[in-house]
Amino acid sequence: MKFSIERDQILRPLQLVNGVVERRQTLPILGNILLTIIDDKLQLTGTDLEVELSGIANLKQLTTPGSVTVSARKLLDICRLLPEDSILEFAHDAHRLTLAVGKSRYSLATLPATEFPKVNDSTDVTQLTLDAAQLKQLIERTQFAMAQQDVRYYLNGTFWHLEGKTMTTVATDGHRLSLCKTALTQAQDVATKIIVPRKAIMELMRVLASSNEAITIVVSTNHIRFISADIVLVSKLIEGRFPDYQAIIPKNCQQHLRIDRDLLKAILTRVSILSNEKYRGVRLAMQTDHLRISASNSEHEEATEEVAANFEGEQNEIGMNVNYLLDVLNTLPKGIVILSFLGADKSVLIEHEADALEALNIIMPLRL
Repeated sequence: MKFSIERDQILRPLQLVNGVVERRQTLPILGNILLTIIDDKLQLTGTDLEVELSGIANLKQLTTPGSVTVSARKLLDICRLLPEDSILEFAHDAHRLTLAVGKSRYSLATLPATEFPKVNDSTDVTQLTLDAAQLKQLIERTQFAMAQQDVRYYLNGTFWHLEGKTMTTVATDGHRLSLCKTALTQAQDVATKIIVPRKAIMELMRVLASSNEAITIVVSTNHIRFISADIVLVSKLIEGRFPDYQAIIPKNCQQHLRIDRDLLKAILTRVSILSNEKYRGVRLAMQTDHLRISASNSEHEEATEEVAANFEGEQNEIGMNVNYLLDVLNTLPKGIVILSFLGADKSVLIEHEADALEALNIIMPLRL
């Protein structure tokens, strides 16, 4: 295996692939990435056995094709610190991969490509294509509500429901829920319900952050694939039944608070400084023409702010986790947000008054 490549060509896919590789692993091969020459291009692949990410880089010159695995972290560290206009010359011989840049030489240990594990795919069920921006919005609006290492494993990801010309994404950790819908250009022949793992969602966000291309999504029995011109992300799906999110959406709310998103966000950020560090609770007291937000902590420190606001319904007072509120506000566009209430001990529905997407957020109250 022998080829040369520009440093900037290999760096981006190398950075993306390294995000999948676990720093601590039981198998040495999982700390490596697979380098393979395919159709005069270099394919870099990393995996943790749950998620597999492959990136494509254009070669400057190909002398001898082949494949080999090498330390993901060491190769990235070397390439990242080389000058921007460097030409990297790779040569694999026996158990070493030599990287030459001018008069500099780096010799890295390798493991056979045949030992590198591949994610076994299954029969395709459905396929669709979305704009990168459209998919990114769907994920950004919901990913913050995913659970982390919850024993209810089906909450450690995002639920995707594809039916007809609608795609719905939902995430919840049991204390809050976020939902977002988008219209598809082509109707789905088969209704599909899947749970995409948290790590796959986070890696997909990294891919989308630097991509404006259309993303093809292929759902199979046990896996999901995201395919763009130079990136392929494959992930196992979470097996399990996602909660009936429709049943917990508050209905027929009689109390509605309308307030500017940036104003509410600024007040919550200031008041939260004196909230309890463990529970992060703030109290919202609402009357017809104003909103009072307060917080206190175990050191008997208090913060209170009052602002004019439009509130419909009987006056209400409710405790909420300020971090959950800020997470929601950070995903909503500028403008007026609507908080809808059923009572002091019922979940709160949060929406945007003029949202381009059909999205909603639900937060359970706190007892303060």
